[in-house]
Amino acid sequence: MLDKKCRSPSHLGQMLKQKLADEVPLRVSSWVEQEREEAVEEWYKTLSHMRQVNTQTGYQPDTFALSVHVLDNFTGLMKIHGKYLKCASMASVYISSKVLEEKESVRGLEHFLQSNSSKFVSSDIVRMEGIILEKVGWELLARPTAANFLEIYFNLLCANHFEKVFGSDSLAYSIYRSLGPQMEMTYLEPSLQKFRASVKALALLSCTLEKITSAWFLYIDPLARMSDISKQEILESRELIKCHLFGYVKPVKPKLNRPRRYARKASKLSLSSLQLTTITENPIEHDNSCQQQEELEEWVRKRLSKPKGTVGQSLVRKPSVKRLQSSGARKMSLTSESVQRVQQSKLTSNRKRSAPTMESVALAKVRNLQTDSAMDIDC
Repeated sequence: MLDKKCRSPSHLGQMLKQKLADEVPLRVSSWVEQEREEAVEEWYKTLSHMRQVNTQTGYQPDTFALSVHVLDNFTGLMKIHGKYLKCASMASVYISSKVLEEKESVRGLEHFLQSNSSKFVSSDIVRMEGIILEKVGWELLARPTAANFLEIYFNLLCANHFEKVFGSDSLAYSIYRSLGPQMEMTYLEPSLQKFRASVKALALLSCTLEKITSAWFLYIDPLARMSDISKQEILESRELIKCHLFGYVKPVKPKLNRPRRYARKASKLSLSSLQLTTITENPIEHDNSCQQQEELEEWVRKRLSKPKGTVGQSLVRKPSVKRLQSSGARKMSLTSESVQRVQQSKLTSNRKRSAPTMESVALAKVRNLQTDSAMDIDC
């Protein structure tokens, strides 16, 4: 972490602009896009070994980040695999330690190899070290790492919002120390390699701020604008960091019942399967007319099927005289054929017209009885 004298926002802003101009993505990102699985798998095995060496030796996370960029630049210039790649990784860590670590922390090459139980000898590391420096050049710090961006962002946050966010130097320093191992893990996750180092550093800082305050976006948004980083990049990288580094599992939203949508579907199905009937003007009148029509047809059918009186057979029962006198209707002398024609014409006319009323049915019955009595009298 930078000294308090270097926490001026203007000085930090200039440093950030310079680092952003020199930022170059790792070549492994192109391998991930091209789906070169064997090359990507070999690369991450090498990085995991480099992190193990860096941790066992007691070097800082900044040293590991610089060694990754040195090895990435060297493999972009020369194609090496197998034991040569492992030797180059050991040499990259040793070169980075001599650049960033203090003199008391950097011990001899023999001690470096013994502490990591390496199978290489000192001459192998020295020879590979010379090849790397010849190909890469001596400008090892030209390519900014995620550790550089994380340091600048953290100091900008302290310069602008130290009292609101941290409040004490001890708390700020402990949080910064915890960010180092997490930054190392971002290099070991293949899905994060599509993002630039600045994006990964800012997303990692936002995940840490989220644990401190719920208003973390208010502090991250100005830094993202200064770095020309979109909100979408920050959110996507945040999700990957939370899943792979912190073990966060995104909750699955349960499927909720939607009664409105279900009601619409049900109404559509009911309407499609519904068979519409004919419309009646007056349903009550229609029922009464049908009932009266059936009664009339049944009565006519009985009268037509009733046998007439003949010789040697019993005559049809005669109606009483009192009933004929009380009716007060006139007598009609019609033949049986004319009665049938009249009844059939009435039946057809009743079917075409509307149903007769109860009074008309009663009069028709009386008339038919009178005709029957007249026929019996004639006989």
